[in-house]
Amino acid sequence: MNKLKLISMALCAMALFGFNSCLGSDDDNYRELTAEEKEEQYLMVGGSHMGKVIFPAKNETNPQDQTDTLDCRFYIGKDYDTENMKTVYTLTISKIPIKVIGNYMGYGEQRDQMLTKEDVTLNCDMDFVYIDDATIDAAWLINPYPAEMNLNYNGKDHKVQVYFFVNATNSMGAIGTVTNKDGVKKKQIQMWVTAAAIYADEKQTSWLNSYVQFYFVADVATLD
Repeated sequence: MNKLKLISMALCAMALFGFNSCLGSDDDNYRELTAEEKEEQYLMVGGSHMGKVIFPAKNETNPQDQTDTLDCRFYIGKDYDTENMKTVYTLTISKIPIKVIGNYMGYGEQRDQMLTKEDVTLNCDMDFVYIDDATIDAAWLINPYPAEMNLNYNGKDHKVQVYFFVNATNSMGAIGTVTNKDGVKKKQIQMWVTAAAIYADEKQTSWLNSYVQFYFVADVATLD
């Protein structure tokens, strides 16, 4: 596995949340984590977390305000893959405002339908990875499964799937120490997933005009 390199979108996410790292500074430093190291990292973040989802939103009265925030819950768990005889890690994110995708689609019935969709639950696989930054305790790639829904256009229902980036830093998470404006230090989980394409009836469409990122943040502990 080659060293993972941050692309510009993920780098923006790290800058937004205060992480200033990359996954290794050069190829010689990168290495695979052992099963024991992955388990140690899982113990830092496993379980249920309440936090916020931050997503792009248009504010007509304040053009500088380009995001909105909602409460969300996510659960980091694990299972055992008996076929490959290894532990696998999972992530379930509740209340993803998938209708936001409609703002980045061309005008038409499909866009109108997408804008009416209820929040969805996103199921993901995840894998802990080596990261070359002393301020970050653990990091993981997020591999979301497609978000599925029905859209009615051209007089009938269609199976529509929103696909997200996988095995890339466009969809990733980390836990580290952050300091708020009052100087209080906290352990905080920060994650993001990026919608990359829309499929209709198993075929890729050109509906999505740009990638759409959803950011997640949850405080884990306050430090002395």
